Amino acid sequence: MAPDEITRYAEFVYFHPFIRRFLYGDAKSERPVLRIFKRTGIKKLHIVLREGQELEFDVDRIHLYVFDIEVAILVMEISSTNANTELSDIQDFLDQFRRAYPPYWDYAGAGHSPQTVKFFNNNNELRAEGLYNDPKDYLSFVLLEPFEPCGHSNVNRDKVCYLQLEDERMPYMAYLAFDNPRLLTQGI
Repeated sequence: MAPDEITRYAEFVYFHPFIRRFLYGDAKSERPVLRIFKRTGIKKLHIVLREGQELEFDVDRIHLYVFDIEVAILVMEISSTNANTELSDIQDFLDQFRRAYPPYWDYAGAGHSPQTVKFFNNNNELRAEGLYNDPKDYLSFVLLEPFEPCGHSNVNRDKVCYLQLEDERMPYMAYLAFDNPRLLTQGI
């Protein structure tokens, strides 16, 4: 059996019937309940958290799960076997990489965000790059004319007021493995 078939079989027998109906629908449904989009060709992730703090990861899987209830879940599995990475660097990475956009900018650039994120293919060619230090790059895309934030002091009655309900931190799950956990230190 192919790896995808094994995974599908495992998913099918693992979940209760009501979960299977939610994930896969039933035979009566004309549209699929779940669509999976797979991104292939991205094999490396290079991230600069700050000057002198660079990390590299293998990209194992990128899938976008789109449910018919207008919910989408992006799954990106990355891994690294670099034994020289400090735990504090991994903690910084986990905090910064999950941010969809910088929460603020200061004199040092984008706060709580990496300086750069680069994705490479099998031939080590750059496929995508994210730069976070210029607020103009973000503001030009997110200005919501004719909308205006609720509570803004100069509310114009001709504009629609909006309230942001989520923040920039995407949920994530991380597993860290250590050859000998007893050797972990505070790194101080």
